[in-house]
Amino acid sequence: HTHTHTHTHTIVEQDLVREVYTHTHTHLLLSELSENQSTPKKEKQEWLSKQKENIQHFQAEEEANLLRRQRQYLELECRRFKRRILIARHNVEQDLAREELNKRQTQKDLEHAMLLRHHESMQELEFRHLGTIQKMRAELIRTQHQTELTNQLEYNKRRERELRRKHVMEVRQQPKSLKVRNTQTLAHTHTHTHTYTYFTVPHSLPQSKELQIKKQFQDTCKIQTRQYKALRNHLLESTPKADHKAVLKRLKEEQTRKLAILAEQYDHSINNMLSTQALRLDEAQEGECQVLRMQLQQELELLNAYQSKIKMQTEAQHDRERKDLEQRVSLRRALLEHKIEEEMLTSVWSVSGPCWSARPER
Repeated sequence: HTHTHTHTHTIVEQDLVREVYTHTHTHLLLSELSENQSTPKKEKQEWLSKQKENIQHFQAEEEANLLRRQRQYLELECRRFKRRILIARHNVEQDLAREELNKRQTQKDLEHAMLLRHHESMQELEFRHLGTIQKMRAELIRTQHQTELTNQLEYNKRRERELRRKHVMEVRQQPKSLKVRNTQTLAHTHTHTHTYTYFTVPHSLPQSKELQIKKQFQDTCKIQTRQYKALRNHLLESTPKADHKAVLKRLKEEQTRKLAILAEQYDHSINNMLSTQALRLDEAQEGECQVLRMQLQQELELLNAYQSKIKMQTEAQHDRERKDLEQRVSLRRALLEHKIEEEMLTSVWSVSGPCWSARPER
């Protein structure tokens, strides 16, 4: 505004100078014309017309120049005014844009901080969740292994008890001697026809062995009976009738004694066989105990080896899960930091990029 006022004042001064110049020039012409009284009137009129035309021409030129300068000045002032308006608008827009970018940058900073906090919280939650799962899995495997071991030990004890019970029953069923019979012994027999019927063998002996012993005894008894009959007939034929009773009594006693000897021999052979069988039974039972103990020990060792393998596999699985989680977390953190860096670079370029700037007025 000061510049416009100064320029306007200069134009006014120029107009005053021109008016003064015109008035002075006119006054000088009139003075010069009044001093030359000898000049003819017509010539004066011509001279005045010529000077008037010169003055009018000068005034016209000056007016045209003045109008041209005024028009140029007005155009320059309009351009300056429009420039100032445009610069002011651009400054306001730039301030608003800068304020908006600052708000966006602040919002981005808050968003990045929130993303980092969310990543940290998510990482902590994932590690805690994985630790809880692995702890529960390890506790479950430990409980399962303890249960399996307890069941195996109970199974071993039950197998040993069953084997001992079986051995006790076998020992109880094993007879002590031939004297243990279901009926009368041979010493109480009265007739030779029933001797082999009353003689029985223990039921614990094998069926084939029992039949073999019984058959041998029956065959021997039959042979002795035939021999007794032949000897009796022979003695009765060669002995008087008065001595028949004594001979029969003596033969009967002799037959009973021989059968008793035969029964004693069979008792002895059977007792020897039973002793051998008892020894073999003890050896067989001891062998069964050894085999069972070795089998149960092997099963227990297999169970321990299997449980150790499961434990090692579980620990390896836990290590892999932790490493996989660490890699996923590291990759997610790297991607997040890369994204934040790119957004920060984009924001910096938006703030420091090209913008409107006011040039100095000319």
